[in-house]
Amino acid sequence: MKNIGIISEYNPFHHGHAHQIEQSLAQTGADSVITIMSGSFVQRGYPAIYDKWLRTELALLSGANLVIECPVHYAVSSADFFARGAIETLMATGIVDYLSFGSEYDNLNQLTEIAKILTKEPPHFKEELKASLSKGHSYPKARATALSQTFGKELINEVSQSNSILALEYLKWLEHHNHPFSPVLIKRKGSAYHDENVHSHYSSATAIRKRLLDASRPVSQLELEQLMPAPNAALIHSRNPYPVSIKDFETQLLYRLKTLSPTELSNIREVNEGIENRVLLLSKTAKTYDDLVNGLKHKRITQTKCQRLLLNVLLNHTTKTYLPPAYIRVLGFDEKGQTLLSQMKEKASLPIITTVSKASSELLDSPLFQLDRRASNLYDMVLPLNEQCKGEPDFIKKPIIIKSQK
Repeated sequence: MKNIGIISEYNPFHHGHAHQIEQSLAQTGADSVITIMSGSFVQRGYPAIYDKWLRTELALLSGANLVIECPVHYAVSSADFFARGAIETLMATGIVDYLSFGSEYDNLNQLTEIAKILTKEPPHFKEELKASLSKGHSYPKARATALSQTFGKELINEVSQSNSILALEYLKWLEHHNHPFSPVLIKRKGSAYHDENVHSHYSSATAIRKRLLDASRPVSQLELEQLMPAPNAALIHSRNPYPVSIKDFETQLLYRLKTLSPTELSNIREVNEGIENRVLLLSKTAKTYDDLVNGLKHKRITQTKCQRLLLNVLLNHTTKTYLPPAYIRVLGFDEKGQTLLSQMKEKASLPIITTVSKASSELLDSPLFQLDRRASNLYDMVLPLNEQCKGEPDFIKKPIIIKSQK
């Protein structure tokens, strides 16, 4: 039995995600799909539009067989930590054979060559990187400049789109770990990652979130079916869940910033190079989340880094170093996934958590789980009362189990 691993956010699950699963299975002849999915918050420093259990159900309805959670410590990180944490967790399952990922640029051999440079960091690359950083460029821009010296500016511009950047990080960590999985590259289909316009079939997750967050125009089931697979559209239409955005956390964030001392702020993840002084100054005048982001942005600090920094403030995330995976948290499975779970219990190199209340105190006290717990509780607080849990979500909600769709 061969299994594909996919690193995902599914924010929310759409036609492009279904295409990736279908093509990955077709290209490899694999039997099942295991996805490691971001939980309450995602890599760009935003909350997921729907909670992790609903997004798990959507994934299982449309092709995934087993969903495990990518801890917040990795999920809300730079592409490097995001890729490393997800890949090392998938490795710990002991049952993944392929790693499938999407990319705007679909030359796998060329991407692999670039990834080798990023892994080995030869002297000429380090020198160019250092020189570019010394000019005040952000790290992503400095890295692209350094790579351009070897591969040419035109190619590096091509691989500097969102999905291709992550693809390079996945390949880098596969190289670092001596290729534990075979890479499967699926060319991204449809509109660009940041395209905010809804299209007839392959709309970006950005456009779909924008449409779902537009409270002035209710979304019909027919329109939902243009945005996502039919089973998902039916589920969203029937439940009409509250779509969460960063604006729901605006008051809590502004309050947190006004109550933190300079020392406390300097301990927050992503806060470095004296940026805490700028944050504290902004906190005295900012009235909105956008005020904070726009005030923090600067040529050395990307907007995404600003967003993650602010989210880390909200979560009181103070662990700046990389924490290795400590467990495998199961969010849901179908009938095939149940078989995968049985195999994983025999082969996994880490403890598996299916029911949090039954997990050991050692796992529940780990920094990884404590941060996930805090994130779930915070997320739950902004939901309408009728959608909130009567207690802590991670301890109350059980894994999603559905009948196989295929």
